[in-house]
Amino acid sequence: AHSMGCLITLHVLNHNPDIFHSILFGAGAMSPNASVAKDYSLVGEKNTIVRNTTMFSPKINLSNPAALHFMAYPGERELYGKPTTALFRDGDNNNSLDLDLHNIDTWKQYKIGIYHFESGVDVVTKKMETWFQSVLD
Repeated sequence: AHSMGCLITLHVLNHNPDIFHSILFGAGAMSPNASVAKDYSLVGEKNTIVRNTTMFSPKINLSNPAALHFMAYPGERELYGKPTTALFRDGDNNNSLDLDLHNIDTWKQYKIGIYHFESGVDVVTKKMETWFQSVLD
C-alpha cells in the first residue's frame, strides 16, 4: 500500500485481519500534517504535472479533497503521543499557531486555500463554501 492506500489498508486490516497474509506499507500517510496547505493555496509550484501549471490549482484541488484528511484537529497529535509541530506561525511575533483547519472560518481568517489572494479563485461562491465545509467536517 502507498500513501492514502496505507490508511485504507490499515482500516480493512483492523476489521478483517484474516484476509491478509502480510502487508508492506510504502510511504504511508499515517500521521496528520498540514503540508498540503500550500498546494491548496497557491497556483504553480507543486500544483504542476511536468510543466502543466493549469492542471491542478486550488479550485481544482477543492474538487478532490482527499488530502484534507491529513490535516490534524487541534490537540490530535498530542492525543496520540506525537510531538506538536509548528506548521503555522504568527507573522508579527513568530509564535506558533494551532489552527483548526477543519473550520472554514480559519481558512477565511488566515487566507488559506481558495481564500488566498494568489489562489487563482476570483469569487468564492456559497456553493463552493458549503461543499468545502462538508469536506472539512
